[in-house]
Amino acid sequence: MNGDVYILGAGASFESGAPLMNNFLDVAEDLLRQGVFKEDQEKIELVFDLISELQIVHSKAQLDLNNIESLFGAIEMGIILGRLTSKSQDVAKYKEALTTLISRTLIQSMLFPFVIKTGYQNIPTFKSSESYSQFAELLINKKAYGASVLTFNYDLGLELALAFYNTKVNYRLDDDTENFNLLKLHGSINWYTNANSQTKEINFHSLEDATRYIQNDFDNKRYKENEKYPFDIDRYLNMAGANEHKNLETVIIPPTWNKTEYHGQLTKVWEAAADKLSNAQNIYIFGYSLPESDSFFRYLFALGTISKNRIRNIIVYNPEDSGETEARFRRLFGLSTESRFKYKPLKFSEAIKDIAESKGIKLNNNKVDFGWH
Repeated sequence: MNGDVYILGAGASFESGAPLMNNFLDVAEDLLRQGVFKEDQEKIELVFDLISELQIVHSKAQLDLNNIESLFGAIEMGIILGRLTSKSQDVAKYKEALTTLISRTLIQSMLFPFVIKTGYQNIPTFKSSESYSQFAELLINKKAYGASVLTFNYDLGLELALAFYNTKVNYRLDDDTENFNLLKLHGSINWYTNANSQTKEINFHSLEDATRYIQNDFDNKRYKENEKYPFDIDRYLNMAGANEHKNLETVIIPPTWNKTEYHGQLTKVWEAAADKLSNAQNIYIFGYSLPESDSFFRYLFALGTISKNRIRNIIVYNPEDSGETEARFRRLFGLSTESRFKYKPLKFSEAIKDIAESKGIKLNNNKVDFGWH
């Protein structure tokens, strides 16, 4: 069994066009002004109305309202307290609005090449970004058989890359253990629950489900080969008629302290993540700065790595070279892992090449030595 675990932070998707936490709202506001959100325009405007009101009301305490993590945390606390501003309001509507903003901003800011995939049949489809495509090559190479990915990201960049190489992902939302383990710790823009359901069971719209609608769009000349477009999973969900009653809620949870609301939904995913960490020999962390506010990862790592297994390498890749991120990770790792820890100030694409070279894997960019599908 391969003991490699890869952990993705926001920096991994940044090269594919996704904004970081500290400029996410700026990107969303620019897209809002460009009118690209269309039917979600009014809902997303609600988020910026809230920010304006909070800037006025919260004069007695400082909140970083330019950072989406801080805003998400404030809304979470507001739901618990039953108030966000001096007015009596339905606080939950702001959470729904922010979730919509996150989902739509990721979809519209990440552009992917539209290609004709050749093989037994010529299939029009989306190919992922270059960095995620090379990461997929690394993951499915026979020398990396059995690796797993844990990610804090909501986007579909990695799913697109794996789908291009006919590799199905397993989110571990149920007891099935087949296919490639992609454990999305904070949810995903293609996960949803039914607002009218008491169980809040998570379902997902797979990329395979979208295939026939992509074919229709190509036939109707919506896309041109080799040009870049958003991969709008919400649009395909609507085309499939799955959300005709507008009762589906995207499963996106905040990267903040309060996750008790989501235990019933994501316990299986978190348990699978802890299991993968407990068996890990090599842990690679990309584009994650271990913010002080994220106690979730600290406990997940500490408790997940409890086992007799010996960790051989922990390598953190992050282009930040001031020493702050490295120092936070050094404080996290215990004495038995401290000597196994390396910090490399490399961005995601550079890190992929560094790992591939260390494993003797040649990245051919579309010509892959497949181990399994």
